[in-house]
Amino acid sequence: MGLPDKQPARYGSRRSLSFTAPPNRCLRHRYTELHSGVMATIEFSVKLTENDIARLYDEVRPYWRALIPIAYIAIVLGIGGVFLGPDSWPAAAAIIAGGLCVVLVPRGFKALLVRQFRKNPGALGTVRYEFRDDSVTIVSEAGRSELQWQGFLKRKETPGFLCLHLSPITGYVIPLARITSVQAGQLRELVRRRVPAATGIHSADIPVA
Repeated sequence: MGLPDKQPARYGSRRSLSFTAPPNRCLRHRYTELHSGVMATIEFSVKLTENDIARLYDEVRPYWRALIPIAYIAIVLGIGGVFLGPDSWPAAAAIIAGGLCVVLVPRGFKALLVRQFRKNPGALGTVRYEFRDDSVTIVSEAGRSELQWQGFLKRKETPGFLCLHLSPITGYVIPLARITSVQAGQLRELVRRRVPAATGIHSADIPVA
């Protein structure tokens, strides 16, 4: 007695649900990415704020934040030295002046950076990014740009931001907290493959595009 012929499973049949059901859109997207060798496009829209720029400054130059408590202690000691008599006034004045510089200079640079940001119409509105293996498309109120990866000079990464420099002082700032953690991870991985990391004395420069 011969065995009955088995009919091929069809989509939608009860027998084939676990193995041959058509993948959903996300799975199909991932399948295409893995088997074509081309990373899927990473798309998102973000809007920078003044608070973002100020926080970026703190993350890029964390040493200032570490020095500020020491500066306040120095100011207090300098004020105490004033009461020791005229002989101690020059040293006390120098200590107070040094402490004030450490406290005020970072705030001045931060205020200047925020002021530059306010004057840049292209950075104030919502910016849409499309990252692909071979290029980056950026759409803002200033227009649309499509850049090859070779057009980026360097990258700067902090816990909350990714900076893509077009020059030492211009570029794009992406607040990673405004996109999903999956997108942030994919974006970091892609940018690390395509753009060299910032090094040297200009590694702490903050771009304002």
